[in-house]
Amino acid sequence: MKNKYNSQALGFITGLILPVISFLVIFLAMSGTQSLAEYLNRLVSYHILTKFLSLSVIPNLLLFYFFIWKNYQNSYRGVVGSTIITAIVILVLQITL
Repeated sequence: MKNKYNSQALGFITGLILPVISFLVIFLAMSGTQSLAEYLNRLVSYHILTKFLSLSVIPNLLLFYFFIWKNYQNSYRGVVGSTIITAIVILVLQITL
């Protein structure tokens, strides 16, 4: 019987959404009264945007281990794929900013 949660698409999508949620949690905790645009501009001006983006990917590690624990091979492959894409985007931002 095939499990509906064992799919690369699920792992990929959750692996992309979880860092966004993590970044928003960091933003809400650290921004005070600033808007998102002001907060992003401040991170860019201090040259720490990519560091914060890198921190927001850490929860993918927990998701990866959860899928390993549940033995959802396809799902954790999707998480790895989305994490690699996120890392490439962060690297490009690091080079360009």
